[in-house]
Amino acid sequence: MRNRIDDFVLGSMTPDERATMELARRFDPELDQGIRDAEDSMAALSVAAGELNPSPGLWNRIRAAIDEQDEAMENRTLVELGDGDWQPMEPGIDSKLLWNEKTIMLRCAPGAVIAGHFHDEDEHLLVLAGDLVIGNRTFLAGDYIHSGKGFDRFVHTTRSGCLILQQLGQ
Repeated sequence: MRNRIDDFVLGSMTPDERATMELARRFDPELDQGIRDAEDSMAALSVAAGELNPSPGLWNRIRAAIDEQDEAMENRTLVELGDGDWQPMEPGIDSKLLWNEKTIMLRCAPGAVIAGHFHDEDEHLLVLAGDLVIGNRTFLAGDYIHSGKGFDRFVHTTRSGCLILQQLGQ
């Protein structure tokens, strides 16, 4: 895996390989940390590469792009996936609260398992990325699962890792 991380950081992957790695790091905290560590360790390479003189007008284009982004984000709350307070829930599964205590993001590493569990309220799951397996049924990105209040005896697992939005109650 270390070679794949180095290839990612150095930019030597194909666009498809890079997109696959970007997706995988979103729900695999160990992979994400490995990439961050490699980026930190290779930062000195950018200094060794030397300097280039920027093209005329570059600063004006950068300023215009920043101003446009600031305007687009006005009156919005933005929390990127890696931000926030991720808490360990089960081995290989982290969770963080979103806009209220009943709306949770779950980040599950490949092979992670949630054993049978009790729901105090209805549970709504939306698979955002990866795969979620309940019983023998595999759910993929965009699939929605509603589970009623009570004991859910079926193991929930993931083969490749997943990112899930969980809403409890109505």
